[in-house]
Amino acid sequence: MTINIAKGRYPRATRPRAGESLEGFLLRAGCENGFHLRKSLELLGVENQGIPMAPGTLSGLGITAEALASLVGDEGGLGELQALSWSRPSTGRRCLPFFETSLRCGALTRYRRVSPLALRKSPHLRALWQVRALEFDPETKEFLLEKCPVCDKRFGMRFMGDVWCCDNCCKISENGELIAVDLRQYPQQLVDERYWRHLDLATSLIDPTKEEKRRKVRTSLHADFEDIDDGTMFDFICAVARSIACRVDTKQTWEVTAPVLASAAEVIEGWPETFSDLVAHDPGGERNLLNHPLKYLFYYVRVPNRLREKMRAIERGTRVRVIGSQAFTAGYKPTTLNVDEYLALRRFREVASESTPLEMLLALFRANHDVTGFCRSFGIAVPSLLDMTDNRIFPAELCQLDGLLTFPEVAASFLARIVRQRCGGLPPAESVRLPQAVTALYTRGGDPWANVVRALLDGDIEYWVSRETRRSVLETIHIRDLDALQRVLALAEASLDEAYSLPILAREAPVYLRLWPGQITHIKKMEILKPPYTRAILGQFASCYESGLSARIRLQLEGHIVSKTQLREHLLDAGINPVFDDANKRAIWRRSDVSNAFRSIIKRCV
Repeated sequence: MTINIAKGRYPRATRPRAGESLEGFLLRAGCENGFHLRKSLELLGVENQGIPMAPGTLSGLGITAEALASLVGDEGGLGELQALSWSRPSTGRRCLPFFETSLRCGALTRYRRVSPLALRKSPHLRALWQVRALEFDPETKEFLLEKCPVCDKRFGMRFMGDVWCCDNCCKISENGELIAVDLRQYPQQLVDERYWRHLDLATSLIDPTKEEKRRKVRTSLHADFEDIDDGTMFDFICAVARSIACRVDTKQTWEVTAPVLASAAEVIEGWPETFSDLVAHDPGGERNLLNHPLKYLFYYVRVPNRLREKMRAIERGTRVRVIGSQAFTAGYKPTTLNVDEYLALRRFREVASESTPLEMLLALFRANHDVTGFCRSFGIAVPSLLDMTDNRIFPAELCQLDGLLTFPEVAASFLARIVRQRCGGLPPAESVRLPQAVTALYTRGGDPWANVVRALLDGDIEYWVSRETRRSVLETIHIRDLDALQRVLALAEASLDEAYSLPILAREAPVYLRLWPGQITHIKKMEILKPPYTRAILGQFASCYESGLSARIRLQLEGHIVSKTQLREHLLDAGINPVFDDANKRAIWRRSDVSNAFRSIIKRCV
């Protein structure tokens, strides 16, 4: 059979069928007349169009119903052909039209997939077969065939004789007969029947043959979804399915299977209770929240921000509920709580917990990443920050339930005050770093940092700030008037109240004592300092032991400048050995031994 090029019409008329896309229709029309799909596009004036293609690819290229009628005939009237045109504004970025709605481009595959059972009923390609999330035919519930059972190659859209043939195995014999694999003879398994109802819910949103079902589904859905179009609703179900697949698949793949898609549709059907259950039964609930698969949904821009905020609220509320159910379980130690979740856990445990309000407040501060980050960069332990919430350094409102929400702004204002009130120029040569001076002179067992920082801000101690990016803020502060520092240190409370019994973390101990982490490790091995740490315990250690730098600063106060080597030689000559020494000769000495060795020429501690 040859085509009449002059008239530009296929000899055999072709009519569209239900659920068929323009691309599938042109492919079938070409097959029925013995031509490649590219010939149909050529006769329609479409050039440089790649093959294969996803449904909706040809929309917007100016293919009119009249042009189609001229090519394939208009036995069914222009109305049937006009229905193939999906040219309309897209409902989102990177989306393709799909019947009366739009789907994101990634939702559609460019390759052919078929259902042998459906092809037996009607030999035409359903557009739904090219939706990636559907591994089955919505009508027959048969799993789709993607590769030829004979040649094991993926189906394409080249010349195939007919849509039920494999285009890889297809050829014409010498007698002009078509030799091809009949895919209708290879039926596939059916999806488990228990998933059918929820799969119908999902597919009806985009299936053009299920208008009545779609109306019923949209009526039954929660009001949170009423302003979301059908295509976006289907994409959202697929997003929930991918989130579920990521949570249960140890390989962390995003493949959407029929059972997973059914589970996602069930979540949407029972919203919001089922979404809450999904969060509650999350097997990765104690993992790092940054890697939590629900984050994918929280930033899924296809749905309105209102819905994303609703999901976040459900997730927070559900986690609080889960925490409440496990609060009194022996050994329950949640590790990924945010501030709201910790406060909820506190309320649950208030009756049975033996923790004091101050201990609860400390835990609340530790749970806030802004607080711990500030303490690490400023160079203090978190309990020291609690002492500073006195309305003179930091506002007391930080200790209230929602006070930490403003901590980033408060911390930035505080650091600006530190920089603003410094002396100009570089630190004098005779100045010393503030943390080292405090460590050398203060041994009363308390925590002097609130008084010291308050004195800096009030102008009682003159200080300079050096430009050193790799040190904490306190390490960049230099002072020259050590007598003024001693007067401030004398104001510190000597009594060890409840605040000094608050726990100090192992990573905070080196910061508090101004020692190297390796020194703390060796001291712990020598059982001189045993965890758990508190400020009282660390203060007691500081009153008995000091570093060589600390001893040199005390000598400097009395006008004696000695080097590290001179200090070591003098102590060794006096028969005094360090309590601990490392390869870098960073020795730890007993304060009493150092004081006895230098007697009247060394400054006594506060």
